Amino acid sequence: MFISELYIQRFRLFRGNTIKLGRYITAISGFNATGKSTVLGLLGHCGELKPSKGRPLLHGAFKAELGEILKFSEPYDERIADLGRITFADSVTPAPSQLLYRAFWQKYRGGRRYRIIPKRTAGWASSGKIEWPTLYLGLGRLYPLGESLKIDKTNLSAKLSEEGTKYIIDNARYVLNITEDSDDFTVAAISETNKKKVVGFNTATYDYLSNSAGQDNLGQLLMSILSFRKLRTRLGADWRGGLLVVDELDAALHPLAQNKLVDFIYREADEIGLQIVFTTHSLGLLEHICTKTRYNSDTGINNCELVTLTNANGPVEVTQNPSFDSIHKELMATYCIPASRRISVFSEDGEARFFIRKLLESYSARFKLLEVSFGRNELLKMLADDFTSFSQYIYILDGDLTDEDITAYVKKLAPRKVGCILKLPGGKRPEQVIWEYLDQLPHDHRFLLWSSSRDTGYTKRSIIEHGPFSDDFGRLDKARDKFKEWFKTNVQLIEDVYPFWVDDNKESILEFVNDFIEAHNWVAKRSFIPIIRSEPQEGEVASCRRHYLL
Repeated sequence: MFISELYIQRFRLFRGNTIKLGRYITAISGFNATGKSTVLGLLGHCGELKPSKGRPLLHGAFKAELGEILKFSEPYDERIADLGRITFADSVTPAPSQLLYRAFWQKYRGGRRYRIIPKRTAGWASSGKIEWPTLYLGLGRLYPLGESLKIDKTNLSAKLSEEGTKYIIDNARYVLNITEDSDDFTVAAISETNKKKVVGFNTATYDYLSNSAGQDNLGQLLMSILSFRKLRTRLGADWRGGLLVVDELDAALHPLAQNKLVDFIYREADEIGLQIVFTTHSLGLLEHICTKTRYNSDTGINNCELVTLTNANGPVEVTQNPSFDSIHKELMATYCIPASRRISVFSEDGEARFFIRKLLESYSARFKLLEVSFGRNELLKMLADDFTSFSQYIYILDGDLTDEDITAYVKKLAPRKVGCILKLPGGKRPEQVIWEYLDQLPHDHRFLLWSSSRDTGYTKRSIIEHGPFSDDFGRLDKARDKFKEWFKTNVQLIEDVYPFWVDDNKESILEFVNDFIEAHNWVAKRSFIPIIRSEPQEGEVASCRRHYLL
């Protein structure tokens, strides 16, 4: 069992926000005071496990105390009948169950306290937390060892099995990239707080008293995950997973250790059946996580989710799996799209580039149209032979290429999905599309009336008289060469007729523009480039796509 979604109807900064969670790990980022701790608190408040069924190594129970995560203020935290809900998914029982939250103030020990009460639904008859192990690791775990007045060793490490000790030490060495030998660690209590136990590693040259805050942080994370491992063994067939929520996962760790820690907890969550949700402000770590989310489904459940919270425009907004570029701009409060971050576009020839520039003029800042000409077979072969390198480009091919031709190349790329290929509208080469449009104009067409009023000399007779199959191009044998030469000779005519052609072919052109947006975003998500965010307008043909997805 795992949480698939948190919906906050109304609570503090949130108003009708949905946060989708990953099956195994979820990273939450954003400015300070955007509600990250609120999210952790509501998630951790959903479940608990009776100590009789198992205890974690460093904590009294598998239970996240809401009061240790959030503090409440009577003037601002109000009574809320419908605060929000948590949706659970179960790999055994597909139908999700929900936990509803309500909040109110009540008298308590001569004062008043704020309570958030879960109400069970869909088979969970009563109010209260569900039986599901949860743990919360807050910033209290970072209390500096050097500032403590008194330190007392505990006998916890002695009680661990040899396998448990090896688990802690081996994974600490992996994450921190430690080369020194270490076969022991120490768990100690400090006098200033009872909410933290120090986990320090001993080597041949120093002991736990000389450990850094990062080593201590990692040690507590490892002990928490080991606690869930031991609980899974203890519960056996009754194990239904659990939840670990961590505030500032990356605290006091260097960049490489941050990335290796995320890789480690991802593997552990998958193996144990654990769900881990954490917050972070580390740009380096967020960039690393983006490599895990860039292929995510927009609708299904993903193993890893990246969530950003922002109040840059006022109310809190939630974004799922944004590009790293947008995260960087949000956290650094910058904007603009550097020219170097534009996506390169391949096309077949100059005639195609003429139309691409015009059709995609509104998005010219988003792409760089390469002034090179390749045959379509060469373009598709490049993509098929080196998918990793060439899938970072967009390929806009002439409209005369058949779906079967593209599919023949795309199949070579299986099992990958290819979303960077699209075709120009019209179903033929662009120069032939425009010629046939001119050739078929009725005598009363707006273009011919416009031409007459401006003394351009464009008439049906003059246009056909100098068409690609006229004596003007009789020296050329192939039809393709005739069309190309006619196009080069009549650029001004094509410039003039272009707006009328667009007006008469709105639907197919809109398809092409929408296809380009989808292709751009397909590449952008894999290259950490900002995507194009546009909402389909009324009448747009947004459902038809020509990206040849496998």
